[in-house]
Amino acid sequence: MGCPTTRIGKQPARQRSTTSSTRGSRCATEWSNGVYSEFGAYRDSGGTTAKFADIGYQWRFSNFRIGGALAIARSPTYHDGHTFIAPIPVVSYDFGRVMLNAVYFHKVRGMNEIAAFGAYLTIRF
Repeated sequence: MGCPTTRIGKQPARQRSTTSSTRGSRCATEWSNGVYSEFGAYRDSGGTTAKFADIGYQWRFSNFRIGGALAIARSPTYHDGHTFIAPIPVVSYDFGRVMLNAVYFHKVRGMNEIAAFGAYLTIRF
């Protein structure tokens, strides 16, 4: 599964020679009526492998879902390589077996100098 992203404020990304897309894989489980968890690894904008796990909640509005997750992540690119916890807003559209998800990573001085939008697919087996 891919995880393409679009940066807000591309100038800092160009100065750091980072790319605007990432690739990785995740595993997602919906526990009960909107509560879910995920874990995975992906290649981040700095070209290193980032690992993460999260637990979140999404309210359902027809095929749309909106909510957020509390994630724990570790990446050499962000937060000086230290493990960190961050809130992640998530909006999804449910096609049935496949769900399209969009996330927003806000800019935080000293941790994540570039704000980004991300998108990924969840495929239920």
